[in-house]
Amino acid sequence: GSPISVIVDRAGRYDQLFAFKGADKPSRPGETGQRPSIDPTFAYQYFYGTTHAHTNWSDGGMPATSSCTSGRYGYAGGAQPVDAFNYARTQGSIDFLAVVEHNHLMNDACSGCTDQAVKDRYTAGFQAAQTATVPGTFVGLFGMEWGVIGSSSTKQGHLNIYNQSQLINWTGEPGHVFVPDKTSNSYDDLYTAVRNNQGSYGSYATFNHPSTNDYNVWQRTADGDAVMRGIAMISGPAFSTSTTFAPGGSTYVSMYNKALSLGWKIAPEAHQDNHCWNFGNSTPNRTVAVIPNGTVFDQQSLVAAYGARHFYAAQDRDVQLAYKTSDNARIMGDA
Repeated sequence: GSPISVIVDRAGRYDQLFAFKGADKPSRPGETGQRPSIDPTFAYQYFYGTTHAHTNWSDGGMPATSSCTSGRYGYAGGAQPVDAFNYARTQGSIDFLAVVEHNHLMNDACSGCTDQAVKDRYTAGFQAAQTATVPGTFVGLFGMEWGVIGSSSTKQGHLNIYNQSQLINWTGEPGHVFVPDKTSNSYDDLYTAVRNNQGSYGSYATFNHPSTNDYNVWQRTADGDAVMRGIAMISGPAFSTSTTFAPGGSTYVSMYNKALSLGWKIAPEAHQDNHCWNFGNSTPNRTVAVIPNGTVFDQQSLVAAYGARHFYAAQDRDVQLAYKTSDNARIMGDA
């Protein structure tokens, strides 16, 4: 029974909001990074990014050429997190990027490194995200893609963990925080570890390229409800070499519906899953965060948007979705 309004811009009145410049990077009013809502009753700004990228600190960062055809641990000369953030900020046509190194591949990618060196590298990536952040214009986040895939076991499934300052690993691997071995159903323990190691601004997680029996068959826990915020509605192609936004990616509508039916309160993301050196430019897929007008776009406000599930998935680089109650008291993601 709620009213729905659609703005059809036949007259081109809003074209100035979507002007492009340079390397197809959107220009924005006042160069502040914000894109105000076309709907004047929706008091939020829109920010467009991708929250799934890898560098040579795990199995990504290869140049976006024919050499980037599969994951390579610690690719010599490949992009490090600082390079990924710099590319995304200056060329990537996105407002935010999350680099999420595979937790168990950071050791493989750092040949000859001690456990402490691997932990120090993870900490350096977290600091690189802070350094790359330019309030109002660009936000970098760091974290990890946790878990394994490749079988029908209930003990598998990838998660992204954002803004997590501690490397969470299995016993026997380098890390700051440990959960049982990957042969165990350790997702319950992982949710607890994320909740207990929040750090500044909080730390949240999302389900990646999910399958039917993943995550201990999607078993919910109180800690899982506290930290899980999203799911990949669109992901990849992981080894796309495009730098011109070639459409692509796998979709997971049925898995999103399954998670919702089991009671998970999560919002949809659109991942590029970059393994090549094309952060933000491989596809037009975007995760779009909505942040209240008058709030500075920075790590704190972006993580807060994730905590509130105020984001959505798009296969377009500047589409706006305004979803709210008629009294403007609640918006997408609110419970």
